[in-house]
Order: sequence, then C-alpha cells, then structure tokens
Amino acid sequence: MSLKAHRANASRAARNLLFLLILGTCTPVWAQSAAPREIPQPVAPVRIVTDTHHGVPVEDPYRYMENVGDPEVASWMKAQSDRARVVLDSVPARTELLKRVERLEDSVPSRVTSVSWLRNNRLFYLKRRAHEAQAKLYVRDGLRGRERLLVDPETISTGEGQNSSLHFYSASPNGRYVAYGISHGGSELVAMSVLDTASGKVLGPSIDRTSANVIGPTSKWSADEHAFYFNRKQELRPGMPITEKYANSSVFEIRCTE
Repeated sequence: MSLKAHRANASRAARNLLFLLILGTCTPVWAQSAAPREIPQPVAPVRIVTDTHHGVPVEDPYRYMENVGDPEVASWMKAQSDRARVVLDSVPARTELLKRVERLEDSVPSRVTSVSWLRNNRLFYLKRRAHEAQAKLYVRDGLRGRERLLVDPETISTGEGQNSSLHFYSASPNGRYVAYGISHGGSELVAMSVLDTASGKVLGPSIDRTSANVIGPTSKWSADEHAFYFNRKQELRPGMPITEKYANSSVFEIRCTE
C-alpha cells in the first residue's frame, strides 16, 4: 500500500472516530422530549359511516368528529391539547428558544405579503406590523406613493366575540375597486364586500357564503372593471348535514354602476 493510501485511510479513520464521539456525547432533542409515559395518547373511537359514490363504497371512520359540539369530540380534542402541552413544555431549552424567536419577530417592523402590482403602477398588499394580530389591506400608487389603509379587519365587529380576519382580496384591473372577504371566527365561508378605493366607501351590502378557493383573484374582474364574478356556496336548509355546504355552489356576476 502506498504512503498516499495510508494517509487517506488514516484521515478516513479519524473522521469516523470523530463522528462516533459526537454521536456518543450528543442526545437528539426528539429523544429527550419523548412524551411522558403517564400521559397516554388519546385514542379516538372508530365509527364507520359508508357512502356510495358511483357504485363505489367509501368508508369514513371519523365523520362524527365534524360535530365539534359533541361532548365526546370536545373531550378528545382537550385530551390531545393537554398531552401536546406537556410534551412541548418538556422540550429542552424551549423557553429560551421561544424568547429568541420572539425577539427576532419583534425586530421586524412589519411584514408585507400578497402584493398585486397593477399595470398602472398601483400596488395593493397585505401588511401586518409587529404586535398586530391581523394583516390589513393597503394601497399606494407606485413604490414611493403614499400608503393608504383600505381594510382593517380588527375594526370589523362580528357581534359574537369572534375575531375577524382578511381572507382574500381581489383588485380590479386598474385598482378602481377591490373586492375583499372577511372571515369571522376562522370560518372558510366568508362575507365579501366591494370597496371604492378612491373614496374608501363600501359599495352595497356584503355577500355571505363566498370563498376564494374556486375562482382565483385574477378571474374575478372584467377587463373594463364594470363587473366581477364570484363563487357562492348554497344555503343550508334545516336538517341538511353541514358537509353539504360545499355542494351545488354557483357562480354569479355583479355589475358595478356609477
């Protein structure tokens, strides 16, 4: 064996020894934070419900969990939460790490997302400042234009003690109007309104049971800004299962007039 080969083998052996020493002195965080044995994993009962679609039976073992008002379901969720809390609190250095994350979060004055840069150089975007719970909708003409607040969900009251959040927005081609959806209490079915960006005035009443997951924002407005299109879910009649809220939706057109 050549001297060069001896040196290569020695170097490889040294690296392997160092790797073994590291493994022997370091314990993975996930091993240290194993769930305490005195808190068992909550087990959800299996209750098969079978639907037949196009002749094919489809089993759903946990459909009953859709009823979050069921005391049994609520109890299972609470048990999961309690166990998760104990496991997370047992992670080494979690408190110090959380403080570090909070310091980094607070060091950023604001975060800007969902930017729409229109052909006339008008910009719409969502911005959330440090310590703000919800993102707000702003507009400006050009990067150096004056920033104007259009929609602040924190000022929208639901009357039920629930939080409101801005679920989506869709600006018309030149930014004359903007449609936006407000979600109450985290609901996926939101109330949509249309705003005149020059005056800040909301045009007409809000439209409930809308969402942005069927028609994308780019296809909502006509090119002349005289109409917009949206998808609306059906209204649940008494006795209808909650799962039917996504069935039989319809697309509507609304004309914008002076």
